[in-house]
Amino acid sequence: MKLHTSLLILFLAVSLCDQGNASDLYIKASYGESSALDQELSDDLIINNSEDIEGSAAYAIAAGYQFSPYLAAEISHASLSNFDFNESYKGWYGYDPYRSYNITHNDTLKITSRSTGLSTIFSTNIENQFFAGVKIGLQQFQTKWQETQTRAGYYFDIDPNSGDRYPTKDIATELDSYQRQKSGFGVHYGAIFGLKVHSWHMGLEHTIQGLENTEANMSAVFITKNF
Repeated sequence: MKLHTSLLILFLAVSLCDQGNASDLYIKASYGESSALDQELSDDLIINNSEDIEGSAAYAIAAGYQFSPYLAAEISHASLSNFDFNESYKGWYGYDPYRSYNITHNDTLKITSRSTGLSTIFSTNIENQFFAGVKIGLQQFQTKWQETQTRAGYYFDIDPNSGDRYPTKDIATELDSYQRQKSGFGVHYGAIFGLKVHSWHMGLEHTIQGLENTEANMSAVFITKNF
């Protein structure tokens, strides 16, 4: 909600500015989905029962300069992964015939991946109603994984002779935690397809970002405003 509100305020502010001839400066916002699963980090996961770990919402905000109708450069900040997974479940477990456990498991996993980069965009004439282009550049990235698994509950013993159940005993909370991060530099490249409406440009883009041991594929809609 905060992201959507910030983008709305940003574009409203720009649109309320002087509506004369648009300059070569522009701002851009993109929103879509990305997959940014780092294989090296994921091999160490405690939690491995999520089928949708690779996909999450993604966004990018950029400011750029249009050198000509065919060439532009921009600096951007992208949030490539905002994955949150929470699961709680309980069950009975019989590790031996004379003792039963009732255990509640709570699993949480949070993955964030951010990048800041510089791009060069080569395109067909953006003054036309429809245009297409490619972009290439460099970015600095950071990926963080935070994972926690807790277990708590109680157990009781059973008399092997009479079958009577002894009083229950609480199990002290057990905690497994895992936290790791990595950062570095990489290359990104992609394609854009859009249309022009007055001083606005909008369309679709797909960007591939190299994050070391993986690639973050971001597909998004974008909107650009010259001012």
